[in-house]
Amino acid sequence: LMREGELYFIFQQIDTIWREHLQPIDALIESVGLRSCGQKDPLTEYTNEGYDIFMEMMTQMRRNLICSMFMFQQAPAAQEA
Repeated sequence: LMREGELYFIFQQIDTIWREHLQPIDALIESVGLRSCGQKDPLTEYTNEGYDIFMEMMTQMRRNLICSMFMFQQAPAAQEA
């Protein structure tokens, strides 16, 4: 049962956090285009900030997953009469 709980939490976190991750990436794409007007290399700017955003996502995913696993409690089995 614990293994099933682990898989459920992993897939739930990946789905949720990834969708949340796409919003800052969209904002980054827009801002990098504006920075190119400021004589900055768009590829370097996108790579550096994209990496930071990705690492933040991974940290948040690990934190949420560990928290969920420690809070997981198996429901008591129903007793048959």
